[in-house]
Amino acid sequence: HRQEYLSDYEDDTEGEYHDQNLPQAECQYECLSFTLESGLDLLRDLKELRVIDLSNMAVGIDGEAEQQWMKKHWPLVRQA
Repeated sequence: HRQEYLSDYEDDTEGEYHDQNLPQAECQYECLSFTLESGLDLLRDLKELRVIDLSNMAVGIDGEAEQQWMKKHWPLVRQA
């Protein structure tokens, strides 16, 4: 199933995947915020997560509490 899931994604030069169906200039405004208050802690078991790409979204992971949470629960992650 992973291969089917990745079929709409394009591998870039760093081995990351980007959705080919989303226009790069388009921004999503109807999305959940990445805050502990909105349920970010429900994603704590994603220990192998490496990249979070919010570049086309009108949200960020900006709060101090959220930054500390990310360092603790997602030690491998970097934001694109």
